[in-house]
Amino acid sequence: MRALEAQSMMTVITSKMFLEAFSEQWREDVLRQKDKIYSKFPKNSEWTKFMQPKEGFLNRLMNRLPGSLHYRTEYYTIDSLYISGNDLLKKKELSYPSEVCVLIEHENQDKVEEEMWKLAYWRAPLKVIIFYDYNDKAKENNLRKQAWLIEKISDLVEMLKVINNYYSENEDTEYLFIVGARKEAQGEIYWKWASNKSLQPTNFVGG
Repeated sequence: MRALEAQSMMTVITSKMFLEAFSEQWREDVLRQKDKIYSKFPKNSEWTKFMQPKEGFLNRLMNRLPGSLHYRTEYYTIDSLYISGNDLLKKKELSYPSEVCVLIEHENQDKVEEEMWKLAYWRAPLKVIIFYDYNDKAKENNLRKQAWLIEKISDLVEMLKVINNYYSENEDTEYLFIVGARKEAQGEIYWKWASNKSLQPTNFVGG
């Protein structure tokens, strides 16, 4: 009975909840500091400092989600985690949490497959990869750049199929791909999403 009660109280964050919180936090941050954000996007070290630290965007996003979530960054090689539950070794600060609710990898460059491999071998209901596409202007008259994103997403999902053929994970696990882009080199920033169950990128905030 206690096990069933504990299971019913577990914190589960869905991709829909994450996207809604992302949209809300992005709009708020752009409203407050658009010039600062646009000057950093998506320069490697500067943008990472905006996204990942304890005072960063991903932590502020987490605070919009339900449940008693805690933020960790650079934890056992994972960029960012949302955790909850109890500490299984009765340590302080949830060092060994009973619930890993969301795993997040943030990739400024082109090594998205490495992040996918890493996430595939961790357990969590929601796994998120944030990465970046070419700006729209750069894709004009360039078939390779136009095809890059959908090919990248297809490759990520194919990797997951191969791994699950070896040892499958819970079929309810969601993989959410959030992709930043600009209209042109210094233009408006906007975000697209896709997933392991919906490969076609869809705009959802900005632009």
